[in-house]
Amino acid sequence: MMKKKDIRKNQIIDLAIEMFIANSIQNTTLKDIARAAGVGEATMYRYFGEKSGLVISAGIKLQADIRQLFIKQDEGPYDFTFFEDFFNTFYDVYKTNHYYFKVLKDFDVYFFSNNIDISKYIPANNSARDTFRRAYFDALIGGLVREVMDLDTFYTASVYSIIELCKKLADSDFKKKASRRSLQIIRKQIDMVIYYLKK
Repeated sequence: MMKKKDIRKNQIIDLAIEMFIANSIQNTTLKDIARAAGVGEATMYRYFGEKSGLVISAGIKLQADIRQLFIKQDEGPYDFTFFEDFFNTFYDVYKTNHYYFKVLKDFDVYFFSNNIDISKYIPANNSARDTFRRAYFDALIGGLVREVMDLDTFYTASVYSIIELCKKLADSDFKKKASRRSLQIIRKQIDMVIYYLKK
């Protein structure tokens, strides 16, 4: 059971994420979040140290939330629908929560401009990559996918190109729901990846 302090801290993180979405990370201060949460600034510093501590906590929470969407993919046996479902998860996330990619871009800018090494705080999680590898080799044995020269490079290039595309499109869709045009562009990118992979 979570302690009252931990529950309150998580509520503040959720509120911070909402405020980062509405106003951007750069334009949201600890004082703004403290006021909206109904706590003193001293509480914010006690929980998070400084703004970067809160931003990192928010980033970790968002990453965990999004990872949950990919966990459903971790069940074998694998056929080609695994790859369609895997890449279509990006489309689904953009369609329902396109702001996630805008905030993700804001995190990148914040960490880069403040010279913060995020890898110290968010450990590399290769569970999605590992599942993708297992599915690929099952599908390769079954003759369902083409042989890819360097699977890790293919995975990284495919996933990051889709993520970066979503971040770019999220800037134009930020204050409204995901546009049809953005969804079509993402769909084309995903279809190209799937087409390339399919034998």
